[in-house]
Amino acid sequence: MRNLKRLIIGLVLSSAIFTATVSTAGSAQFPGANGKFLFDSSLDGGLWTANLDGTGIVSLVPGNNSQNGDAAWSPFGGEKIVFKSDRFGVPATYGPTTDIFVVNADGSGLTRLTTTTSYQTQPSWSPDGSKIVFTSYRDGDANIYVMNADGSGQTQLTSTTAHDEWPSWSPDGSKIVFRSLRNGQDDLYLMDPDGQNQTRLTTDPSTEFQPTWSPDGLKIAFCSQRDGNEEIYMINADGTNELRITNNPSSDQAPEWSADGTEMAFGSSRSGKWSIWTMNVDGTNQTLRVAQGTSNIGGASGYWQSISSAPTTTTSSPVAGSGSDVSVPAFTG
Repeated sequence: MRNLKRLIIGLVLSSAIFTATVSTAGSAQFPGANGKFLFDSSLDGGLWTANLDGTGIVSLVPGNNSQNGDAAWSPFGGEKIVFKSDRFGVPATYGPTTDIFVVNADGSGLTRLTTTTSYQTQPSWSPDGSKIVFTSYRDGDANIYVMNADGSGQTQLTSTTAHDEWPSWSPDGSKIVFRSLRNGQDDLYLMDPDGQNQTRLTTDPSTEFQPTWSPDGLKIAFCSQRDGNEEIYMINADGTNELRITNNPSSDQAPEWSADGTEMAFGSSRSGKWSIWTMNVDGTNQTLRVAQGTSNIGGASGYWQSISSAPTTTTSSPVAGSGSDVSVPAFTG
């Protein structure tokens, strides 16, 4: 199992240690109907999909001697999937380096978006699908970057030595939540999409990570070790009303809201191997949903597909080098 305990603050987690995986990324969920699950598997290191009842498990991106993870459906029906892979990786301290790739939802059209000799990981779509925010170690430390969906206009948003990771774009496009060690402890922070107005959201001395927005943008689910092991918590987007959602001796991680906002999916080892579970947003009705034989599987960021119509849009400034305006959605359902 990818160790998601205290070592999350370093490259060990954010690198290509994929063996028996659970997601390391967080992503916004976008309004719509609930679609398929997307996950990475220790069976072959590839990406797979499954129906909501756990049936119909299908290989989407075969591992082919590579390790792939942190996958996220694009908004508006999940026509594309962004993910990290070490398929072109070079040897490094914590295993082969990783880059960000995109592929069509049927597995075709594999395209490499980043080309580096470091770790690129934890991609998250903007709500209009035009940009991708991600974590990069290209300058020696973990910092947050953004790029256009075709890989152009790669721009650094944070610049610290404190490991800024797990970016997740709010559904209205106005904020990005992320995890940082900048005050000597792992807490969640918010910033504008251009990196401005970085503010602290949580202050607990334990480790917080894997933040993910609710479809209405009012709440953020995340994982915390504050009660001795990894559990799922929820907080209002203004930092108030922190609530514990799971309470199990095993690790519960990688929360992801359903597109209709009524449930959460999460990864758990409570059955003896890592599998995908679901629950109501208040923590009730926790149910094993997807398992794959003896393999460990992990939910990927945005691993619950949103089936939604395209939004009406207004325009805002593009990422440098895009050559076009960026649309900011006003969801119509």
